[in-house]
Amino acid sequence: MDAWQILILDTDLDARRTLASYLGSRGYRVGTAATAAELWRQLERRSIDVYVIDLRAFDDPAAGLSRLRALTRAAIIVGDLADERLGRVLALEMGADDALALPLLPRELLARIRGFQRRTLAARGNDEVDYAFDGWLFRPAQHRLIGPDRSIRRLTRGECALLHLLAAAPRKLMSRARLLQAVNPTTAVTTARSVDVVVARLRRKLGAARALIAAERGLGYRLDCEVSRQAAAPVMPEAE
Repeated sequence: MDAWQILILDTDLDARRTLASYLGSRGYRVGTAATAAELWRQLERRSIDVYVIDLRAFDDPAAGLSRLRALTRAAIIVGDLADERLGRVLALEMGADDALALPLLPRELLARIRGFQRRTLAARGNDEVDYAFDGWLFRPAQHRLIGPDRSIRRLTRGECALLHLLAAAPRKLMSRARLLQAVNPTTAVTTARSVDVVVARLRRKLGAARALIAAERGLGYRLDCEVSRQAAAPVMPEAE
């Protein structure tokens, strides 16, 4: 597997250098940005696998994160102040794949990135299958959910991993712990609230069909419909 490309956005020079040096020594190709404007320029020029974002670098964190999520399906790890727990939950709701307290610790960040890599590699074995259910078509390899009207919803890595687990075992209750492992393998820090956040995002994308993801209070979730499998379609270009 080629070295993953990491882009770090942080206004603190020492923090950027520390994280970039540590991740670079572990075999990653690391770029840095000191401002949001520099981030947008690099996004246009480079293919990035993981964005590491200090939310304080955005004048408007909500708008900045929403814009980044709309422009990429790469993993997004955000950092926010330790006493801003609600801020990190909202970041997950707005499309971040993971949220950590600042200052970012190099070893913890490395563990999160490696978790994304393991999940990506594990998913590749199932990417040759698409899932059809209740008029919807889920294409894991493309991170896309296609509605009955043929409109396309792009999925984040976490959304794709969770829906993949549910679609592969329709009507089977998946525990919150099992779903959390799919959404983020580094469960020691991330709470089960992460599962609820990802489910809420998926339900919004399902719209009127949101009830297809059924909950059993305190236990977990299931995809409450019949699902058929079919050979995966060729990957469509991003321009579509």
